[in-house]
Amino acid sequence: MKKIKLKQESVFPEFLIGISSQHHDFQVAWSINKLLQKNLKKTRSLSVRLKSGEMTSSVYNFSVFSYSDLDGNNFSLVSNKEEGATLYPKYKNIDFFFIVKSDEISIDKVLSKISGNEFIIGSFIITTNNVFNKIIERVLEN
Repeated sequence: MKKIKLKQESVFPEFLIGISSQHHDFQVAWSINKLLQKNLKKTRSLSVRLKSGEMTSSVYNFSVFSYSDLDGNNFSLVSNKEEGATLYPKYKNIDFFFIVKSDEISIDKVLSKISGNEFIIGSFIITTNNVFNKIIERVLEN
């Protein structure tokens, strides 16, 4: 009997970049579009319930800008801060996460293009873990 192997494509990104900026989400998305020649557009926000006190929790909507093409390349810009709440507290000094799932662009190329831009103060590579992978899955599902 022949065995059939199924190739499962990973939903996790090729790389993840943390971005610091003092500007609004739409300005950072516009800047990335201009620099990388992509077309990030605002999509449905990422709704997350976070504890706001010992006994209370609130739902926060973190903005998401996404772009995908026919070749399976995906780019998403996710806000890390919303109304005083932080999506991923380990990186509380990061304003945005740029998720890149692409075979056509290298991490060095992305970092060199976006670093030093007027809307981006700093950018660096972030390693993911199980908690962050769950966040990434939810973003890429939208």
